[in-house]
Amino acid sequence: MSLQEFINRQAPKQPIFLNEFRFLDADHNQLLTKNEFLATVSKEQQSRALRDFTVFNLQDDETLSYEEYLNILSRDHRKLDHPIMHRVTKHMQDLEVSWKEWDINSDSKLSKEEFSSSNLSRSIPGLALTKWEDWDRNGDNFLDQSEAKQVLEIAYGLRYPTGELLWAPSGLIISGMLFDYVDKNGDHLIDLEEAKLAKFGFGDNTQTPELFKQMDQNDNGTLTMAEWKSDLTHWIDPVGSFLAFDTDFDGRLSREELLSGTPSWQLPVTEFLFPGFDLNGDTVLSLQEYRETPFANLALIWQELRTDRDNDGYLSITEFQWDRDLFGAALAQEYFQRFDVNQDGKLSLDEFTFRINQAKAPLEIVFRLRDSDQNGLISFEEILEDLKLPENANEKQKLHYETTLIRIEDAFRRADRNQDNSLDQAEFQSEAAREVVAPHLVVKKKNFSSSRVSRSSLSKETEEDDGMWVILALNVLLLAGVLVFLVRKMKLFTR
Repeated sequence: MSLQEFINRQAPKQPIFLNEFRFLDADHNQLLTKNEFLATVSKEQQSRALRDFTVFNLQDDETLSYEEYLNILSRDHRKLDHPIMHRVTKHMQDLEVSWKEWDINSDSKLSKEEFSSSNLSRSIPGLALTKWEDWDRNGDNFLDQSEAKQVLEIAYGLRYPTGELLWAPSGLIISGMLFDYVDKNGDHLIDLEEAKLAKFGFGDNTQTPELFKQMDQNDNGTLTMAEWKSDLTHWIDPVGSFLAFDTDFDGRLSREELLSGTPSWQLPVTEFLFPGFDLNGDTVLSLQEYRETPFANLALIWQELRTDRDNDGYLSITEFQWDRDLFGAALAQEYFQRFDVNQDGKLSLDEFTFRINQAKAPLEIVFRLRDSDQNGLISFEEILEDLKLPENANEKQKLHYETTLIRIEDAFRRADRNQDNSLDQAEFQSEAAREVVAPHLVVKKKNFSSSRVSRSSLSKETEEDDGMWVILALNVLLLAGVLVFLVRKMKLFTR
């Protein structure tokens, strides 16, 4: 089945819808007002129908054209622009102004030398590191504007690197993320062995060879993105998700509705969508705003946990990017800027979720991470939130758990100078506190880390012990002197 056949499958003929539209259009002005649209809707369905009117009134003029009316009645007849596509259009308009300057010989194309002298790649956020080979898609040693547009579509995740579009006017999208997940060797093809290893993409995995054969239209033993698109289950409907999440039928998504409807695997990213993706600042997401979010544009594995590799407690744009390839590079750059609420050029743990090394990151950042109730104090219970004994643990695991727990308890006691069973920010700056959050590292560096912790945290106790030993030694010497004196006196007496 081709893409066009898929889009039009079992779709009612438009003349039927047109007749319905004309029937509702009481004043015959080729537009439907709210009252005209709702005239034949049952009382029970009025709220939902009014919501649909609001969502698909794309011109925001309080009326529905016939095209907008079709968007409501039939997903297969929807004609929706992709909001991210507007970025490509805007960039192409800007490039057209500079293209003539870069095109020295005025042949409407850029040679490799003209490309190198131009500012083309550096003018697009996220594409500064792209090479000539990324832009010369057909390998003819020239770059024309149609190729430049295709590059931008790939960079924004709208087109796969092999050229296939990943969205349809119906609002449906294909997950490039899922295709790349199955394509383990990264050759933009899926073979049967890769398909058998995949947990997703082939139903319940009980009929993978049969499903693979159905998709492999040219029977060459591999699946291209075009063949992958032929399977209806690989298409996703963000518009449908938006409508399903909108439980109060107001045509917008509140943060609560968004989080309530979002699958659990998407939540670590979804919880940070506000305010960066709420473009007009009204604390809700419109359909257009929602369609610009990561999980309505599944180019990359957005939910994959990023790592703070330089241990500064923040996520840089380099650490945020998934790879160095062209696919999704501009979209990732834009998303980074959206999540960067304070626009300081880096992501904090308040702006995005990522992995930090608590043994090496700045302690003030680790403090905010461990203070789960945000009361300015870290309790012993909060420290133990990450320490879990595995189910059905063996003896070795139990011993490791108990040993770690003892070390944490001891370090916590030493760090808690005022003995209030919690650590404030000042107490958390001690080396004992570092051992609290990373006891395993102290074990590995026992020769210097643990001894250094002991000296710093127990210095007062050590000084007191030294003084006590001095007093005891003096007492012993004094007692010895008395005994010597008594012995000598007794000898003189016996004489």
